[in-house]
Amino acid sequence: MDILEITSLVDKKEYEKAKKLINKAISKEGTNKELIKYLGLCNINLGLQDEALENFELVLEEDEEDALSLYYLAVINLDRGNVIQAEILLKRVIKLRENYTDAYKSLAVILFKQNRPEELLKLYEKVQELNIEDAQIYDIFAAAMIVNCRFDKAREFLKKSVEIEPDNPKYYIRLGIAYFSVGNINEALAQYKKALKLDKNSSEAYYNIGLAYFALEEFIKAYKNMKKAYNFFA
Repeated sequence: MDILEITSLVDKKEYEKAKKLINKAISKEGTNKELIKYLGLCNINLGLQDEALENFELVLEEDEEDALSLYYLAVINLDRGNVIQAEILLKRVIKLRENYTDAYKSLAVILFKQNRPEELLKLYEKVQELNIEDAQIYDIFAAAMIVNCRFDKAREFLKKSVEIEPDNPKYYIRLGIAYFSVGNINEALAQYKKALKLDKNSSEAYYNIGLAYFALEEFIKAYKNMKKAYNFFA
């Protein structure tokens, strides 16, 4: 068995090739935890949830504290609407592996969708304590704060997203929205223009620039940008 080749294929997202190699290894050498885990990774990325579920459950029969398998069980449960079970599993993953970034992101999504801002803030404190550098998780925190009209916190989180991924236009747009929501139109406009500089075809950037100019009563500029936004949608 060439586990390094399998790992390389999975890392390159060549899941079909990896799966064939894994099945070949299993037919020759029998099953083991690592092979079944990699098979689960292939199956879940190929959209074969039932097979992946079976794979990860087999791994957990051998090692009930395998954090990766627990995480993907949580993902499957979340996708199937079993939110309570998913949350339990994610908290278990975090207890086993404190710096498991994807587990924090998935848990943040649950807390956001259930509108549990205070728990999200506690989760944020933990992420900060562990120095987890992931733009998406701060974006999730920010979205929850915007929904709850806590724009100061939203700006704090989005500035962190921008710091981590300065070339991602969506974070500038969302930061602009956080400024716009408290009436700081000029700063909002500056953020939208940064997004447009990074992506000249961003209909979302043009749309929000149009809104900003409308709020500033610069109606010709507002119309021009709204028209550009519409042209990208058309």
